[in-house]
Amino acid sequence: MIYVQESAIWQVANCVSDCGLWVAKYASMDWHSWTVPAMTVNTSPWQTYTLWQFAGDDEDRSIATVDRESWERLANPTGQVDVRPTLTQNDSSTWTDSLGDVWHREKGRFITDRILDLRWGALPTSSVIATLPVGSVIDYDAWSRHNGYVWLRQPRADGQYGYLPCRNADSNEAFGKFEPLS
Repeated sequence: MIYVQESAIWQVANCVSDCGLWVAKYASMDWHSWTVPAMTVNTSPWQTYTLWQFAGDDEDRSIATVDRESWERLANPTGQVDVRPTLTQNDSSTWTDSLGDVWHREKGRFITDRILDLRWGALPTSSVIATLPVGSVIDYDAWSRHNGYVWLRQPRADGQYGYLPCRNADSNEAFGKFEPLS
């Protein structure tokens, strides 16, 4: 996708075969309505725009010419789906999740000594929930050693979990300090 104002499309025309067009053209800078203005938008050499930004100022508004499936492809061009493990858990202190990772039940508290990403899955490629600053406190209920890290599992609302790398699995270097829960 390339974003450009209508008057400068000629400057990016070499991209026509490689990407969609998000063109900016406003009826006026004072257009404060969700009503799409009745005006022509020149998209040549593209046949049409993928998105048209029709309002500017402090209220950028755009419309799209794509269906839901195409929009999802634009938002996630690699098609990579976030992988969250499914846990088959019983009263055991150790279990294996659907990705084959072995988890060990342990309640504790971890305090980061560096900036770390809390993720939706226990993989370096999983989506980030939050980037945690130094000194962040995470209460966890399990740990696993895989993919080059020791991971902690943080219980979250609605039965969800967050996952945090807390240690390099090869060097055993900790990324913070551990404390028991009181």
